[in-house]
Amino acid sequence: MAAHPTAATAQTASSGSSLHDGISPPETNEGQPIPDTAGEPIAVPLEGPFAEWGIPTPPGAEGYEVNQVTQEELNPQGLDQWHPTNDPQSEIIPGQMRSDKEEVPAGVSKADADQAEVKEARLTSPDTPTLNARPGCSVYWPAPFEVCGAIKNLYDSIGGPTSFLLLPKSNELVNPDGVGRRSEFVNGFIYWHPRTGAHSVSIPVSTVWQRHGWENGFLGYPTTSDISLGNQWYVQHFEGGHVYTHNALPATQASIQGAIYDKWQSMGGHNSDLGFPISDELTTPDGIGRYNVFEGGMIYWTPQHGAHPVTDPVLLDWAAAGYEKSSYGYPTGDPKDEGVSVTQDFEGGTLESFKVEEMPGGALIGTIPYLEFPSDQLAAEFFDRVEAGLESIPKPDSVSLQAAGKRYGPCELSIDSPHARKSSAFNAVGFKPRTKCSERVLKVMHTNTLRYKYFATWRKAPNLRGRYDPAPDYKYNQNSSLPYEYSTLDLEQDCAGRGVETLFVGVTEGKIVTTTGTFYARVYSKPSRVGCKIPGND
Repeated sequence: MAAHPTAATAQTASSGSSLHDGISPPETNEGQPIPDTAGEPIAVPLEGPFAEWGIPTPPGAEGYEVNQVTQEELNPQGLDQWHPTNDPQSEIIPGQMRSDKEEVPAGVSKADADQAEVKEARLTSPDTPTLNARPGCSVYWPAPFEVCGAIKNLYDSIGGPTSFLLLPKSNELVNPDGVGRRSEFVNGFIYWHPRTGAHSVSIPVSTVWQRHGWENGFLGYPTTSDISLGNQWYVQHFEGGHVYTHNALPATQASIQGAIYDKWQSMGGHNSDLGFPISDELTTPDGIGRYNVFEGGMIYWTPQHGAHPVTDPVLLDWAAAGYEKSSYGYPTGDPKDEGVSVTQDFEGGTLESFKVEEMPGGALIGTIPYLEFPSDQLAAEFFDRVEAGLESIPKPDSVSLQAAGKRYGPCELSIDSPHARKSSAFNAVGFKPRTKCSERVLKVMHTNTLRYKYFATWRKAPNLRGRYDPAPDYKYNQNSSLPYEYSTLDLEQDCAGRGVETLFVGVTEGKIVTTTGTFYARVYSKPSRVGCKIPGND
């Protein structure tokens, strides 16, 4: 019995800003030397196998590869032209062979080409139709291998050597089950089984099929050849599942099956918000759950709760908490659109996540690096454009920064979500902005705003104590990668009672001065609901 084929291995696979000029700098904090150069960029881009799609790496999937084929294998080409040999020689005659008159394609020797011509002659001769060849078989010069029966019929129908398969590189082989047959080609395979018929298999698909055990695995035999879905996406159906491949950048190969596939199809399949699958069905570290990663999110399955999609914005918050290893556990229901937010039930409770597009701040939610500007006005205009989606924060690589004409400072700005202030007996709401730096700076200023949702509008809290902080509290933490921290303390807005749940967002605009320049940042907190009625809203 012939050995099973080996697939390719991986080759790589706000308006109204208030940044102020003309403010006297506070006295320099004592105790630490001040470096004379700005720090290196400190923002860290998302990493991992699914970073291209903005999806944090699930536990246990750190080493997963979405692509295991080369660029050449993604877009294989057949011969430009091909025809059977005219009047093939039935024996090798030096100087009279087709290989003496035509260039032999790369990868094929003259000896093999001459052997192929002799086989062609014997197959087509009316006197010796079965000599050294099987009935119903053909040889495709210059490859000396026989392609037979239903496999030959399919190969001919898709163009033979001019198809993506190119030339055969084996005779017909018997599969390990003793029933199925296959022929191997330069750029793929054709498999046949009496139960499923003959179907071609590309190298991208075969990489997935191979890692799941070929036809002896859960996928079984193919029931179709590749089907084009547009934009270089293809699907191939198997007895036990489906393989989706993207043969353009970013290239992916993924299998999907069972309850997760059924759930995805019920949502609209690749036309849904999830898009196409970009991972196989993977197992969670506890051995209980299963999941597939898609372009636009994930579907998780457990025997207790079935299959449920998890998409942004819930996905990012759940991922930040630790996925199923967090206190939330596994999803028990589908996401629910609540207008400005999306809620989803998990084993450990309901997670509410707010839609970025419904929130003030947009791309400025999270941690924002300080960027250099020549004036407060130009800084405010830039962050206004980012907030409006007209510009973006440049990535922390030299090419992106140079293209944007920007320079990173040694600090980044972040704030926590607004919350009831324990120090005020929970009768006030506040948040804490933090500027963290890789070096000591000359001057730090925070300008703060607390916004709240009032019916369909966002208003500014009227009496925010600590709105402008020209000298944030300084601490040094030698165990931190950004050891120099400047925080605004006691930033709070009084509540006129706690019986009304209000949606809040904190905003901080930061300005730092170093020996090499002046840098700015603007950041929005994630929204949060707090039991706090704002005075004057009756």
